[in-house]
Amino acid sequence: MRDNRTAPWGGWIAGIVLSLLTLTLTLTPSAHAATRQEVQHLLRRFAFSAPPATVTKVMSEGIAAWLAQQMDWQAIDDSKSMLNQPPTGYVNPNSCNYCLANNNAFEALVYQHNLLTGRQLQAKLELHWLEHFSINMSQIDPPSMYNYDAAVRANALGNFAQLVTAVALSPAMMWWLTNDGNQANGPNVNFTRELMQLFTIGEWKLNPDGSQVLDAHGQPIPNYGEADIKPMAKAMSGYNTVFLKGGDPMTNYIVTFDQQYQIGGNIRFLGAQHNVPSSSGAIAAIVNILAHHPSTAPFQVTELLKRFVTETPSPKFISDIVAVWTANVDAPDQIAQVVKAIVNHPDFAAAYHAMPKQPVELVLGAMRQLPGKMQVAAPKGCNQFQPYQQAGQSLEQYMSALNQDIFFPPNVFSFFIPGHVETMMTTSAYVGQTATFSQLLENSPPQSSTCSTGADAWIDVPTLLTTIGSSNGLTIANYLLDALVDGGSPQMRNVVIGYLGNHPNNATVQGAVWLILNSPEYAVN
Repeated sequence: MRDNRTAPWGGWIAGIVLSLLTLTLTLTPSAHAATRQEVQHLLRRFAFSAPPATVTKVMSEGIAAWLAQQMDWQAIDDSKSMLNQPPTGYVNPNSCNYCLANNNAFEALVYQHNLLTGRQLQAKLELHWLEHFSINMSQIDPPSMYNYDAAVRANALGNFAQLVTAVALSPAMMWWLTNDGNQANGPNVNFTRELMQLFTIGEWKLNPDGSQVLDAHGQPIPNYGEADIKPMAKAMSGYNTVFLKGGDPMTNYIVTFDQQYQIGGNIRFLGAQHNVPSSSGAIAAIVNILAHHPSTAPFQVTELLKRFVTETPSPKFISDIVAVWTANVDAPDQIAQVVKAIVNHPDFAAAYHAMPKQPVELVLGAMRQLPGKMQVAAPKGCNQFQPYQQAGQSLEQYMSALNQDIFFPPNVFSFFIPGHVETMMTTSAYVGQTATFSQLLENSPPQSSTCSTGADAWIDVPTLLTTIGSSNGLTIANYLLDALVDGGSPQMRNVVIGYLGNHPNNATVQGAVWLILNSPEYAVN
């Protein structure tokens, strides 16, 4: 689907391969992390990591203060993110079919946002929900994906039912799960089935601790059957996506409702009679019913814990967080309150270094923990689409090389089933990782005044050394190890300190960074 770049293997890499191969690490999770490690652990799990200065700042102000600030995401200045500067006002918007130029350009904007935004908790939850709902944008135009992503982001820390409703009513989801133009006299049940199985209640009845409810024969009990799916599909029919010719190209598609193609009223499903309005509020009404279903809280909480904390959450951990989820089921900040409860739970600290990073966390973490830079201005002489093609375009290519183009998931389970992130750790992904980090360390921004392709994202080693403020090898090693691997194990420290020597040059520092970024210690979350 993507053309991957060939890594420019510099001489500094060849000099450290032997060191990397002989590195032996002990990665035992720490149940009682030091205060600095607690903050680094938090910022890896619920942000895309942070540089040492930010870690120190959060240590000083406290984790509770950081959480409070991040939960109040609307108060955080986000002017650095181009996602909050929608690409409108094109020369001829009436004839603009792909106003973001192409799908890759839109995806690049999202990576740019995750790298630069101060709303880090929101961005990390946005990634979770994008993986949860899992739309492949290969059949959807970029403006509609832009608006879908905006709906996910705006509700990522809000109320779960409102989030699901916003997603369900987006043109992108209408197309993706074929609810667009659905008619009650012969409904397509694809959307209804996925809404229950993947988005809300799950396939099986669950206890509050996440375990399956069993029948008298010890077999799991399904949450729904065909007798539930059909009437629900009929009640959620009648919606259509309509193209508004001559309007703003970013909002050319709207969702309308035609009651004659829907069957509402008193409908029986999921073991009870429900009054579903014969109006455009039908989907919201059914989503609200599903949000209050007893299996929804344990199903959603288990997935959250498996993505953010540990792939094997204990029954007590699940039930403790389920209680918070249920108590806030109608709260406008339900998800934010759940995240707060997760962070404050003792099992969160106990899960230090307990799971591997996703590829997007590897790359964006490196650029946030070190001085990562990005070319966001268009080179002179480019067309009107060029700013959006240049803002993080290479990051999209790097994610492809690491097998995690976030808007091109391979199936409805996204890139991995929660609890099995290790399935992403393939040989091709590791090869892509080593090539990506070499490119980030060797790249420079485009200097041409034309629209020729150039590197638009890089790790700036000169700025890194200025930040460290020393040419001493041990000082540089301590900074790098603290920034990337929480200080590092004794084995890692010995390798990096020995490789840097007393007064390393820029190329040697590049090599040390590459060594750490490709180590097993950096790969853990």
